[in-house]
Amino acid sequence: MSKLSGSRILITGGHGFIGSHLTKKIVDLYDFEKILLIDKNINNSFFKKNSKITSEEVDITNIFELSKTIKDFLPTHVFHLSAYTSNNRGIEECNNSIDVNLKGTCNVIETTKNPDLEVFIHIGTSEVYGNNHPPFNEGMSVVPNSPYSASKMSSEIFSNMLSSNYDLPIVFLRPFNVYGEGQDDKMLIPYVIKKCLKDQKINLTGGKQTRESNYVGDIVDGIIKSSITKEAIGEIINLGSGKDIEVRLLVEKIKHLTQSNSILNFGALSYRKNEIWKMYCDTSKSEKILGWKCKIGLEEGLLKTIKWYKQNYI
Repeated sequence: MSKLSGSRILITGGHGFIGSHLTKKIVDLYDFEKILLIDKNINNSFFKKNSKITSEEVDITNIFELSKTIKDFLPTHVFHLSAYTSNNRGIEECNNSIDVNLKGTCNVIETTKNPDLEVFIHIGTSEVYGNNHPPFNEGMSVVPNSPYSASKMSSEIFSNMLSSNYDLPIVFLRPFNVYGEGQDDKMLIPYVIKKCLKDQKINLTGGKQTRESNYVGDIVDGIIKSSITKEAIGEIINLGSGKDIEVRLLVEKIKHLTQSNSILNFGALSYRKNEIWKMYCDTSKSEKILGWKCKIGLEEGLLKTIKWYKQNYI
């Protein structure tokens, strides 16, 4: 497997949060042949324009449009990040989750398999572990408890089946919570940062649940590392720090770092049904196979992120 130099790279969800950071890192580090970014919405200028990068507005659930866009590209490396994400656990989320996360993934695999393909990176989610006892390791039985996590787990199963049937070089990654510059404020950390920078009251749950909070630069490094490590093919690998923090303490830390006067209204919101109370990963497999681990501590990563939001939103 090459180190991405001279490669033809396809990134689905390339204009999304992680996709943008991944593209920028590849541009900074590698002399690639060309990159094709596919996204349902192309509206992110996070990285500079580059003559070797093409963006196409395509819905991965439309296999006709997807095939037409990809057919002459013949990617050597595929990073599949497109997903339908929702915190809503209602039955009404099932169809969208299945259409994008399961059917869409099968469409991407079908339209990208070609003799030159070196690796297909399947991005899953840590949420498939549900309420297992942490640290979560890749050998655990999965217990998804939302349409999103169930559809992502189904996507892994179908991708693994297709990998076996067609001898495809797929790596299955399960990133734990990610934050950083440019993330949508539907997620906790950017939501709290933006509220704190404006000294606004913040309504929250009791905040007793714990989560990892991993800086996007670290996770992107792990994704790239998995794409150039032959031993990773066919493996399920967690990407995370293995260090969790109570949501309450995380929010208080953000308030302190932003020097905010915001009122933190803990308990104003109810916990979700089937809440995952403790979530952190076993990192031994990523360290052994990829030789990778998170390097940026929580405070350093939060300061980088806060600086970006100050420059772009205040």
